[in-house]
Parts: sequence; structure tokens; C-alpha cells
Amino acid sequence: MNVYLAAGKMFNSKKGLSADKAGLTIIEMVVVLAVLGIILGISYPSFRHYLPTLRLESSVKQVLGNLRLTRQRAITEETYYCFFTEKNGAETYDIFKDSDRDAVPDAGVPVSHMTLLEGISIAQKAGGIPFWFDPKSTVVDAAGAAETCRFEVSNPKGTIEKIYVMASGFIGSE
Repeated sequence: MNVYLAAGKMFNSKKGLSADKAGLTIIEMVVVLAVLGIILGISYPSFRHYLPTLRLESSVKQVLGNLRLTRQRAITEETYYCFFTEKNGAETYDIFKDSDRDAVPDAGVPVSHMTLLEGISIAQKAGGIPFWFDPKSTVVDAAGAAETCRFEVSNPKGTIEKIYVMASGFIGSE
């Protein structure tokens, strides 16, 4: 059965196609692909520019999650856990059980060696690294004194996220 549309075109209900236009031409396909190529060409540099920011945000979430898990382990296992990085600007950090607070893992205890995403580094601020979570959920220094620790996570563009661990055990970022 043929039906005539308002524009005067015929529609064949059995085939589902307009009698005068059965598909796309090669030229229409080339135009669509060219437009998509232009859009991708324009958007790629913006995405590439934004990638370090995405890596930074992801790394900060990783560090915050690991800090919260470490705090919980210290409370649950009733022992000290250390958060340690070798140097400023490091791309890795370690988390381990450290009952004597000497920044050396206890014998026979596995060390969680964490690596930040490419180009992301961690640097200590006042209060610094290493620090320990004690069994009472307090953050302490090597002498056992309660302390608030601050450090920064940065990307190659110079964007910085600050992470703090309050003496009370509260963990956050700004």
C-alpha cells in the first residue's frame, strides 16, 4: 500500500522506504564524517589539557581512601599504622603496621606500597610525613604527640590539592 506524505513523497509501507530516497549517498556520508572529524579535532586538545586535573582528582581520592582505611585498621587491630613517603615530590607512599613508631615496618608485616597516577606527586607540609594513626584514632608523630599533618598532592601543571589529617583523626582535603 502506498501512502502519499504531505510533501508529496510516496511512502511504501511494506518496504518502509520513500520511493525517491532509499538511503544516504556517499557525499552525505563523507560530510557527516568530516563534521565528526572537525568536532573531535577541536575537542581533543581541551580533553588533553584537562587530563592532568582528572589524574590529580583521582589520586587525591585514592590517598584519602587509603588514609581512612589505615585509620580504621589502626583502631580495629589496636596498633599503630604509619603513612610514609621517602621524599618530597615522591610519586609513591607506603602504609604499614609500625608498633614502635620508627617509620620501619614491623618484622614480617606486609607493606602497602602505593603509586600515584602518572605525573602526580606528594609533598609534605608543616607536620609532615611520616605520621601514625594510633589505636585511639589519634594522629601522632614519632614521639607520640598528637599532631595535625598536612601535605599536598600536585600535578605537572602546578595544580595543588591539600590533604590534612587532624590530630583527632579527621581526614579531609581542600
